[in-house]
Amino acid sequence: GGVAAMIIYSKKASSVFSSYEIVWGQQIITAALLFPFVLSSFSLITPGKLLLIFLMSVVTGLLGRWLFFKGVSLVKAQHVGIIAYTEPLSAALYALLFFNEIVSAYTLIGGVLIVFGGILVVRGVS
Repeated sequence: GGVAAMIIYSKKASSVFSSYEIVWGQQIITAALLFPFVLSSFSLITPGKLLLIFLMSVVTGLLGRWLFFKGVSLVKAQHVGIIAYTEPLSAALYALLFFNEIVSAYTLIGGVLIVFGGILVVRGVS
């Protein structure tokens, strides 16, 4: 439900606004919603934590969202959905690479099915 709604919103918004405008709009709304929580724990924020928050905001917030919306504007909505399904696959890969987590057989089978399904959709095979 949520992923589909995001893809539909992204596709419609990208026909009216630039990727840059969409990302900044989302960042402003997110900052406004989270601001009360920041104020309630302001005494716990150190300069080091503030730097990490800033870097995470720029890398995952601005850059990641901008790339997503730029990509959405370039491909068909149904292709975006299939590509978005690779997110859990990449999460498993990152868990293996950065945290040495063991990937189960079910995860491998699921990953193969996701990639194979994506290839079929993008190629237009029915």
